[in-house]
Amino acid sequence: MMKSYQSPYTFRHPEPADGGSLWQLVKKTPGLDLNSAYYYIYFGHAFSRTSLIAEKNGQLAGFITGLTPPENPNCLFIWQVCVDPSCQGEGLGLTMLNELKRKVGPLWIEATITPSNKASIALFTALARHHDVPWVFEEELFPASCFGKAAHEPELLFVIGPLQQKMTQP
Repeated sequence: MMKSYQSPYTFRHPEPADGGSLWQLVKKTPGLDLNSAYYYIYFGHAFSRTSLIAEKNGQLAGFITGLTPPENPNCLFIWQVCVDPSCQGEGLGLTMLNELKRKVGPLWIEATITPSNKASIALFTALARHHDVPWVFEEELFPASCFGKAAHEPELLFVIGPLQQKMTQP
């Protein structure tokens, strides 16, 4: 008899009231850029459909903020992926990306990643491999000079796709 796998995670779209909790999670997660609390509140308002929260036992375990660029409605741009340090190593980042892909149904997934961010490179490469689709990670979208006097690496564009879109009911 085959045992069914019960995921410890539940998923939902964020709401503005989640913003403070998302901000607190980023604060305690090494290696992530901390945006303002307002950013996370606004994402729960304006980009809820293209963002996702993961909970484990009713507690915030991770989230993704994403959006659909106005000039490219078939694209899901991933702004930030955050996994609580206590849940890292459980595959939650990839699980959240797959769940968000399923809910949104984009043809393309994009993100910008610095060359030294090996974890994000591995995550997005794993997503492309999981769906057996091509990916490109070589175009410098934002050179370091865009960041002015702030010490920042260039941001390279990571593009995955084309993906199979979800089928809509007639």
